[in-house]
Amino acid sequence: MRVHRFYPIIIAMGLITTGCQTELSSTDKAAQTNLSPSAEVASEQAAIDPLAAPVPVYVNVKEPTTSTQTEQEPTDIAQSAEKEYIQKLLQAGAAQLDQQGQFRPEQPITRAEFINWMYNYNNKHIKPHNAETPSFNDLTPDNSNYGLIEGMKAAGVITGFPDGSMQMDKDLTRQELTLLWGWYTPEYLIIDPVLNKKTARTYGLRPYSDRDQVGEPYVTSMNFYLNGTHDIYFDIFPKGKELQPQASVTRAQAAHWIIENNEVNEAQKKQDGRIAENNSKSTPAVDTTSIDSVTVTDIADSPVKGQIIRLLQSGAALVNDQGEFQPNEVITRRDFIRWLYKFDFKKMNPVSPTNPSYQDVPVTDPDYGIVETMKAADAIIPLDNNKLELDRPLTREQLALLWYWYQDEDRIKDPILNLNTVKAGTSTIPDFDRIGTNYADPEPYIRAVAAAEYSNGIYRNVFGYVKSLNPQQTVTRAEAAQWLVDGKDS
Repeated sequence: MRVHRFYPIIIAMGLITTGCQTELSSTDKAAQTNLSPSAEVASEQAAIDPLAAPVPVYVNVKEPTTSTQTEQEPTDIAQSAEKEYIQKLLQAGAAQLDQQGQFRPEQPITRAEFINWMYNYNNKHIKPHNAETPSFNDLTPDNSNYGLIEGMKAAGVITGFPDGSMQMDKDLTRQELTLLWGWYTPEYLIIDPVLNKKTARTYGLRPYSDRDQVGEPYVTSMNFYLNGTHDIYFDIFPKGKELQPQASVTRAQAAHWIIENNEVNEAQKKQDGRIAENNSKSTPAVDTTSIDSVTVTDIADSPVKGQIIRLLQSGAALVNDQGEFQPNEVITRRDFIRWLYKFDFKKMNPVSPTNPSYQDVPVTDPDYGIVETMKAADAIIPLDNNKLELDRPLTREQLALLWYWYQDEDRIKDPILNLNTVKAGTSTIPDFDRIGTNYADPEPYIRAVAAAEYSNGIYRNVFGYVKSLNPQQTVTRAEAAQWLVDGKDS
């Protein structure tokens, strides 16, 4: 029987979850070859009885085979006016020296380098994302920057050129820097400006003799960083009567801009500390002769390596034949439901009725038992038309609803607050009105996302400290792992 909780107390307490574990995903199914023999047996048993509690394992993370660069003092920045900023950027690990130990401060920086520095210095908890369809016409999945750019695109914090390209190898210009930074910050007077570009050019850029050289896509961002409280343009570039908007940005200037203008809010600082603590923890010392082990080959550089390790340690998720967790791949609804059931194992009474509860999950479905058991406990909610659509990609709003429904959360199942009251507290979020628009009844999605946004901030922790929610964006496996683990800790 569900225990009703007093709503204000819920808000004060935040999200409370119980913990345990999860099971095979579509990429997890073939995950047995790197397990010990006893682990193979355990996995076979789990496959026979998908409702069984997961079996904990010892997780070994394989570090990259390439040697990491040792900390060096640059040999070529002693005379640079931006020496202080360069050192801070290097100390943060956001940029690297070349093989000669040089930073090359006066050389132009490429768009790819600037975007990577910007992200590495403050990733805002935005995760890489391997989108099925490229967002930019010159950036394909085989590009080393693909996952990063798609992750930033999914977070709504990057834009390209008007022709749909990103031109990552192009030298970054001053005007391009203002637009890239304005989107990443994000400054909504740049992303969704109030002033039209004609007004901005006529009045904001009026004092400068080369104002006509500012390209149309950059008028708003140039005006923003030249005037008002954000007039930082000439803090970085030489002050004068000319803007030189198409001049290349040097590596020293880029370092100065990133360090000087970076802001991190208190909520992110707190979560940054938690993530750093998680990632610094080594796998607990155990007797490996008495516990199964698994080696993971592709999470060493993940921003949430610690959370992924904890999910794998629980036995809730497995890796594939190559030892890959595939953190940047999109997760399906099926895989998330399996992980949810196993990681937060509630010992529900198993059921397996002869008549399926959902028209698209027949008796022959491998997850029929999990689905029906969760259904009997009122721990799962379908999409429209009484379907679960297990093999569809999971979206952010779906994740929030599945999670809170599984947690038996009153704010969604038996709410006290009127829906209009919930909406009234979201006026600062530009796309809140998009939540649930694809469904006949958007209300449970709205309530679930609102709970995730305001109770303990888990939505921002997982999907990034940016203003937009992007509720229909697909979820990566790393994001799903972080949600489950952080949700348990909250």
